[in-house]
Amino acid sequence: MNIQLLVFAKFRDVLGMDTADFTLPFEQGTVGDLIAWLCQQGPQWQSVLGGRQVYRVAVNQILATPDTLLSERAEVAIFPPVTGG
Repeated sequence: MNIQLLVFAKFRDVLGMDTADFTLPFEQGTVGDLIAWLCQQGPQWQSVLGGRQVYRVAVNQILATPDTLLSERAEVAIFPPVTGG
């Protein structure tokens, strides 16, 4: 499965990227599967997405949950929670 990953705010700084295309090692999967796979891609991914890190994920510009299904060529955005005042 091929996806486009967008990374925002402090995550962009840690990962040193803002967008990347990935070919995932599974044909069907969820956001949770993607996060688990990304955490295995190196310590920088683990530092952003592992453990009790807080972040949001959107798939095709709609907020997603870990059980949201991914589709071929999905646009997946990962970003820290936003607060405002």
